[in-house]
Amino acid sequence: MHPVAELIYYCGTMDSGKSTLALQTAHNHKSRGRTGLIFTSKDRAGSGVISSRLGLQSAAIEVDPDLDIHRLVVERLSLGDRIDYIICDEAQFYQAEQIEQLAKIVDGLGIDVFAFGILADFRTKLFPGSARLVELADRVNTLQVEALCWCGSRATHNARTLGGVMVTEGEQVVVGDVAPGAEVAYEVLCRRHHMRRVTARASRAGHTSPLPLPFTETESKTTSKNEHREKQMKVRGYAAMSAKAPLAPWEFERRDLGAHDVALDIKYSGICHSDIHQAREEWGPAIFPMVPGHEIAGVVSSVGSAVTKFKVGDLIGVGVFVDSCRVCEPCKNGTQQYCIEGMTGTYNQLERDGKTPAMGGYSNVMVVNEDYAVTIPANLSLDGVAPLLCAGITLYSPIKHWKAGPGKKVAVMGLGGLGHMGVKFAAAMGAEVTVFSHSPSKEGDAKAMGAHHFVSTKSEGFHNKYSKHFDLILNTVSAELDINIYLSMLGVDGTLVVIGLPGKPYSVEAGSLLPARRSLSGSMIGGIPEM
Repeated sequence: MHPVAELIYYCGTMDSGKSTLALQTAHNHKSRGRTGLIFTSKDRAGSGVISSRLGLQSAAIEVDPDLDIHRLVVERLSLGDRIDYIICDEAQFYQAEQIEQLAKIVDGLGIDVFAFGILADFRTKLFPGSARLVELADRVNTLQVEALCWCGSRATHNARTLGGVMVTEGEQVVVGDVAPGAEVAYEVLCRRHHMRRVTARASRAGHTSPLPLPFTETESKTTSKNEHREKQMKVRGYAAMSAKAPLAPWEFERRDLGAHDVALDIKYSGICHSDIHQAREEWGPAIFPMVPGHEIAGVVSSVGSAVTKFKVGDLIGVGVFVDSCRVCEPCKNGTQQYCIEGMTGTYNQLERDGKTPAMGGYSNVMVVNEDYAVTIPANLSLDGVAPLLCAGITLYSPIKHWKAGPGKKVAVMGLGGLGHMGVKFAAAMGAEVTVFSHSPSKEGDAKAMGAHHFVSTKSEGFHNKYSKHFDLILNTVSAELDINIYLSMLGVDGTLVVIGLPGKPYSVEAGSLLPARRSLSGSMIGGIPEM
């Protein structure tokens, strides 16, 4: 029995070898004595030709918008031509009516049709021809050759660039080239870089370098304003080039110094645990290359023409965010970390222009708007201040907000990088401080930092003694635990504040909250005024 003819659509992104597969398919059928027709539309090599990036070419019938493919095939058959198969390359450019004609050829004439095309355009919208093929094809097959984004991940989206900058508006069909430096060009990106509009050219704002960190004292000395404006954008740092990749020396560029910008020579950048999470891409899609670091302490080396907050030589600190919308209520009242539009992180986010990846403090130079930096008192050591710009403010903010002080009983869960800050601040404000830790060996450290009591959570029923006892509990741990045990230790109107990020959601029982009008809340970093 003769097999039933089919309409098969092979689709993918650019660079996935569709034209090569189209030519190979035609060759395979021809080598077995079969005769067919080859169609194409708007091939980069010109009209009436199908070409692949491997240098292969073949003559083809150009599919103009007014071509009736079914009628052409019928006429060829009526003249005695034999047609066993049809190859249709660049099928995304066909009219919807022409796709329907292909289906009619398959069903009415019993001829196999193999269509090849790109599924979606640079705006992530389906091409009309591809959309109709998805609706009518007997089979839709994804091309097996995976195109790669500049970052090395599988490319899933097509992008149009103008002068190297990704654009999302314009005519759907503009025949361009993929040659480097072409004015109108196309490239393929993974989803996260397409959504963030990070093109290959944008990623090459820097390049890998063998120069090591730290930098010598001579290299980091303050220069004059004019010298620094020429040199400040050439920056060296450590970057993760992809998820889970080790940090490597990297050269890149900072933005030009604006009127309200401050340039600083970075002296110290603390290592925060969130740097590790983000470089490993454990908190969702990340932007690579990534220069981590948001506990930054340094010296002002140059200021913009309108800067009033800093002068050259001042000690300066930069924390977890470097910008925000500035107009929403949280921004206006000094809690920029809760910006309605979202704060701009010091790294692993795009700056407010929506296209420039922010780079952090594992580098020698930084540029920041003066409103998002803080003055460091001259009597403080920079290496000691740096961790306060993330871990410190993250604990200071909730302790201040919930008014911990004399007469208040405060518990701190965990005595790690965050917990020890909580102990010091709460004790300094006059609260009675209790530390809960699964490491009994930390008791001495806890009390040396100011804790009045230490409780090992390894002890059976450790919480019973503290039922309805605390006014405020600060949860700094990220491990999975039964949060209800700790809620039971809150007194009337007490609050448990989640600060550490757990790996899984907590299961909260209503009975843990209702008996004492308890609250379960959260807190993130702190605003500029608090710093």
